Amino acid sequence: MEKISQYLMKFETLRLPSEAVRKVVQEVIRKEIGIELNFRDIQVRCGVVHLSGLSPAARSEIQMRKKDIMQEITEKIPKGSPRDVRLS
Repeated sequence: MEKISQYLMKFETLRLPSEAVRKVVQEVIRKEIGIELNFRDIQVRCGVVHLSGLSPAARSEIQMRKKDIMQEITEKIPKGSPRDVRLS
């Protein structure tokens, strides 16, 4: 008889759904910078968060605080967190 831990091991590598990651990114940017992002302007592809529809001032703020934003995202999503934030 197999142990249940062996069965559950395959679920350890599952990632959060894209919507959950987008929600966390939206909350972190609102907290760090004070900018309210539209949920549609946040995309997650291949472990990278892509932000669009931002003003030049907002883009500059995000670039300056990118390290803090990524650290906060990693704290909230320890496994499978995005590797980078890119502005498009």
